[in-house]
Amino acid sequence: MDEWTRGFALLLVLLSVAVVLGPLASAASAPTIAVSVNGDSVLDGDRIVVPGGNLSVDVTGNETITSVVIRVDDQDLIDTAPNATTYSTTLDDVLTARWNTVQVIVKDEAGDLTTHQISVYKDTLRPDIGLKSPFEVDPGYQFPTVKTYSKADMEVSGTVEDRSNITAFSATVIGGGRSVETTTLSDDRFSMNTTLVPGNNSVVLSATDEYGHRTYRSTRIEVTDEDEPTLSITDWPEITESETVTPTVRAIDAVAVRSVMYRIPGQPENRLVEPTSKLLDAGRTNITRTPVLEFHRPGTYNVTFNVTDYAGQWTEETKTIQYDPVTAAEQVTPDIRVNEARSGLLNDSRYRLNATVANGSVTTVFVESEHRWDGIHFHETMYDGTNVSEYSIEENVGIESGQNELTIEVTDAMGNLHVHHFAVNTTNASTYVPPTTENPATTEQDESSQDTATEPTTAGVTRISVTEQTPLSPNTETKASLSSLLSILAIASGGVLALTRRKT
Repeated sequence: MDEWTRGFALLLVLLSVAVVLGPLASAASAPTIAVSVNGDSVLDGDRIVVPGGNLSVDVTGNETITSVVIRVDDQDLIDTAPNATTYSTTLDDVLTARWNTVQVIVKDEAGDLTTHQISVYKDTLRPDIGLKSPFEVDPGYQFPTVKTYSKADMEVSGTVEDRSNITAFSATVIGGGRSVETTTLSDDRFSMNTTLVPGNNSVVLSATDEYGHRTYRSTRIEVTDEDEPTLSITDWPEITESETVTPTVRAIDAVAVRSVMYRIPGQPENRLVEPTSKLLDAGRTNITRTPVLEFHRPGTYNVTFNVTDYAGQWTEETKTIQYDPVTAAEQVTPDIRVNEARSGLLNDSRYRLNATVANGSVTTVFVESEHRWDGIHFHETMYDGTNVSEYSIEENVGIESGQNELTIEVTDAMGNLHVHHFAVNTTNASTYVPPTTENPATTEQDESSQDTATEPTTAGVTRISVTEQTPLSPNTETKASLSSLLSILAIASGGVLALTRRKT
């Protein structure tokens, strides 16, 4: 490489170094700026919140500082030429409420320029409280003095806004001499569910920030009860075998249920909900109970339920139930018997079935016949009704020639099925023989003969009183002879004597 080439290459290297080191040398010589608020250093670009105080600025340079400008919200508070390598100043009460933009601009005699900017929020305001429920109020606005509601269930929820930290908070509901509150804030939000009392209640909110600024808000809430309570009874059977039932009783009132009771005829009144003076946060707008009702004697009962609210309004409902306990007879397994002596073949297609179902409580009786090869030939319900302790079966059952199976199915009062099977083979089954009976005509004739034989007769007898005197007229008046009159008297006397003997 010749001299000229080497010299040109060296010149390029020197130029490159100058390009790289020039700005570094300039940056190293540029002034530095330090800003602090109330003694706390604040870096360039930071945002802080303070209750007030002073602003301090310190500038240091390698060259003589020719210009320092301190500006707050586009207003120059300091514009000076220190003509020195350092500069320091402190400014008191230069920050206004809420946000302040602070800028420091420094220039030295070498022409180097340095800036420093911070955002400072001066918190001189109290926290802002807003409500979403039970009514809406935007943060920072006043609450209404009085609100009226016709229900007691209430959610108290809202927000708290402040640039600084909230160090104390409470949401309190007061009513009936009691109070409930929450002190929890989550992401500057609060929420509390409660029930108010009839009449006057108060909602009180309070918030304090870290600088001691406190906000207080309150509203009086008047609760009126306009509607009657409602009552519902579910899980109620119309008939029961058990001596106890457990229905679900639900009482609802817009404000507060005062009492819930029920009464079974012949028993004392039973209270499911008692009155109370502690209604705040008691949750008595919706009450559910599952009482155990007891019935001691079989029969039909009209059970009365009643709910009353604190306004004196009430609702009543009557439920009817039949208590039909399982008797000892209903618990006994029915006895199914075929009376073979009174059953038998009528012909190759009919079998006379005589059977009894006894010693139980029977609700249905069913008879079926099935041939070994040809299937079912008879399918009939004999009885389907109320419980009976005994039932007799007299039925001509259809069969087929050969092997048949007859089935008797009985359902008892408990719903249990009892089955009895027996076989009928037309090749060896006994023939049905009707039972002998007495002749009613002969019996009636015999009884008539006996009555006739024992009945006394008085035919042909003339009854004449022998105690009554009959005067005799003179012969000249009757034109009858004395001998004739005596004959008549003799005959009459004989007849009366004969009658007297027969009666004795």
